[in-house]
Amino acid sequence: GEKQLDPDIFTGRVDHSLTTNQKVFYSFNSTYVPRFRVDNPLPDPLTSGIIQVISSKMHRVGYDTIIRPNLLNSLILGVNRFRNPVDPVTAERGWPARLGLTGVTGDRFPVLSYGDGYVGAASGGITDNKDDVYMAKNTVNWTRGRSNWKFGGEYRWNHLHNRQLTNTQGALTFSNLATSNPASPAGTGNSFASMLLGEVASGNIRFPQNA
Repeated sequence: GEKQLDPDIFTGRVDHSLTTNQKVFYSFNSTYVPRFRVDNPLPDPLTSGIIQVISSKMHRVGYDTIIRPNLLNSLILGVNRFRNPVDPVTAERGWPARLGLTGVTGDRFPVLSYGDGYVGAASGGITDNKDDVYMAKNTVNWTRGRSNWKFGGEYRWNHLHNRQLTNTQGALTFSNLATSNPASPAGTGNSFASMLLGEVASGNIRFPQNA
């Protein structure tokens, strides 16, 4: 279950009048959401769960100009930054080296899967997603008689950087076959006993990719 989910939000804004016809503002919004979730009751490092820290920052700068009493121009420039990294609870502890595993790029505890209804150990979901948005917006308000006209446009440039690191620490699967009766393997043997003997049925590893 959730062990930690504690969001913090900070906001601020400053307005300043340059002249009677010119005004500027700056606003800032920051969100920070640390999260720690455990998905099974096994002890560390066998437990399965995630460490996640969602963060975002939003900056805005605005410049308003009264061109004429009935004509107002508003310019807004902004930057949005969002990040959502997800890591297993065994992150950054160098487990492959401690276990004697070579050729492994990740540093988390390897994912262990069993048959026979046993709960799997550790977790392999690792991602780091970033989203940057740059924007510019300009509007013109024109009042003429009883009519109010508004014109404008907005441009946004979005940059996504998704890093997929799932199973870079390796995943091992154990079956009952290594400890089963060779003459009658069906219904005999035990996957956990196979793990205690170091008999791996299959394994896989993923190398980092950028998207």
